[in-house]
Formats: sequence, structure tokens, C-alpha cells
Amino acid sequence: MCGVFHPGGEETWTIVTNGGFVNHIPPAELHARMNEYVAAGHKVVWVAFPPGGGNRWSLVTDKTFFNRGVPDTCHEQTKDRRAAGEQILSVAFAPYDAETWSVVTDKAFHNQNVPVECEQKIIFWRGFC
Repeated sequence: MCGVFHPGGEETWTIVTNGGFVNHIPPAELHARMNEYVAAGHKVVWVAFPPGGGNRWSLVTDKTFFNRGVPDTCHEQTKDRRAAGEQILSVAFAPYDAETWSVVTDKAFHNQNVPVECEQKIIFWRGFC
């Protein structure tokens, strides 16, 4: 389950639960893509917005992911992890910098510019040693 607010200052938010999702004034393309995936039998598991607002987001389902306007390094890491057979669980961005992000999968994680204390918590809670 996740709940996210769009960083553009709008009253835009998304809540994802085991039973589906609820959007309030999301980017139109995100909402359409979420509905397409659900209609194709996917379960939406995560949504993340990089700082700066606009039509920029990362959408994760139980079968795939779709990134729009995220940093290239984040997109490439997500794509590479998925191509390696890993299930993407979440993507997160620091509220202050789109170049600070984390991709967590069922087998590993990759952080860019994430504070050491945060990375240590990911290692602890995910059991990666």
C-alpha cells in the first residue's frame, strides 16, 4: 500500500491498496495508464512522483512498470532490474532532488544519492546483507 502526493503543489494524490487505487486530480496520462493496466489484469502496486511536478511519474504493477519523465539513471536501473527477472516493488524520489532516488525489487535495491542512514535502514528492513 502506498499513498503519494504530487509535488507540483496541486491537490493531486494517489492511494494504492490491495484492492485497487484512488486518484485525485492525477496527471491524465497516469490515470489512463493505470486503468489500462488494471483492464489487462495487472495489480497496481506503487506510484511515485519525482519533485518538480508536471506529467512525471513512475508506475509499478505486479507485472511491469512505466516511467514518464523520471531521471534517465532511474529509468535505466528500473529497466535493468526488470530485465534481470526481478520484480519491481517500489521506486521513490527525495522531495528535494529528482536525482536522489531508490529502486527496490524482490531481490535487491539500488540507491542514487540516498543518505547513508536511509540506505542502512533499507538493508536492515529488506534483509539485504
